[in-house]
Amino acid sequence: MGITLMTFDVLLLTYCFIYLRNLSTFYFDAWVKLFGLMVLFQFIHNIWFSGDILYSIKELFQGVELIIFYLILRLFLSDQSVFNKTIEYTFNGLSFLALLVLLKYFFPSLPTIVDTGFEGLEMSKFNSYLKPSSVINMVIPIFILSFFYFNNPNCNTHKKFLVFIISISACYVGIVSNSRVFQLLLILIFLDLLFSKRKILKITVLFLVFSFLAVFYQDNILSKYNLDYKEKINQSYNYITNDEPFTYYGYKQLMVISDPSNRERIHFLKASYQTASTNPFFGIGAKFLENMSNLHGIIFIYAAAFGTINMVFLLYLIMILFSKAKKILKASFSPSDRMQYYYFLYAFICLIFVSAGNFPMLPLIISAAMINSTKKLKIPGFNNNYGENLSTSYKK
Repeated sequence: MGITLMTFDVLLLTYCFIYLRNLSTFYFDAWVKLFGLMVLFQFIHNIWFSGDILYSIKELFQGVELIIFYLILRLFLSDQSVFNKTIEYTFNGLSFLALLVLLKYFFPSLPTIVDTGFEGLEMSKFNSYLKPSSVINMVIPIFILSFFYFNNPNCNTHKKFLVFIISISACYVGIVSNSRVFQLLLILIFLDLLFSKRKILKITVLFLVFSFLAVFYQDNILSKYNLDYKEKINQSYNYITNDEPFTYYGYKQLMVISDPSNRERIHFLKASYQTASTNPFFGIGAKFLENMSNLHGIIFIYAAAFGTINMVFLLYLIMILFSKAKKILKASFSPSDRMQYYYFLYAFICLIFVSAGNFPMLPLIISAAMINSTKKLKIPGFNNNYGENLSTSYKK
């Protein structure tokens, strides 16, 4: 992680020197201005609540890095040819790295540039190898970027077939690894594909049919719920909402949840719940929250650390991107537009599941740069509004 973060810092510094003149004259759009205002609010909040000027400056520096990263991406992605090359190089690079990590499992003695630290695992532990080796962080973007190639007239049949194989393999690895991020991404993509008036009607009919059939299996469903879920749900709810003060090792009261990761995530939600109850507007401060818990999910962290005011900034930024991505997708329905829309969904899920720091914010910044770099389509004779489909008839 140290190498990754230092590389990111060095690359930003290098690009700032090389393209300083370009960046100084670059247009600051409304989205990045609002994001900068959120970073400034967090800086003032950190000073006020922590009283630690060095900590506050460090957090401010990380926020400024994200702004610079956004501007650099906007500078490059505004050129469609550069955008296409960036997608291609990223897809090829991630596919190559993921292949190296997977081969390292099957051939532990194979020299690779990636040291996973999990050599010699038995074949039966393949699913437990995937997440610690970070291969899941590669295959999810691979799966999303593969949509760029489907129905793309610039890709030949052989390339599309190869991308299809890679996409299916990435999907398999994501499912086997039991990644929450990937599972929720698949669900959102599936629901999005069904979201239309005609399809909603079909879903409603199917839901009624399944509800009717469920009546005949009511006893089996209730027995399954009482046996596997009822006690876990009740104990988790009571633990989160009771008046006992939050403690770092309080998760030991939740041993009814067998999975350690799920147990800790539920445990740390207690910190968010108590913070929302006692300090809803300004939270308890980022530094204090870091010392008391290992809360996962930027949305929950921001709610507990900075309160409702900062959450309004974040949710509004997310809403702007979602609205614009949907309008662009309706306007052209091109492979690149669908890819960047799915990448936005991935970025949003990261904000829910992934822990603190710059990493969970990077997908959101990348998504914002892609979406805000998309230019309005100007086709003579067509309705060029984003909300209209470009398949409308020519105007006379």
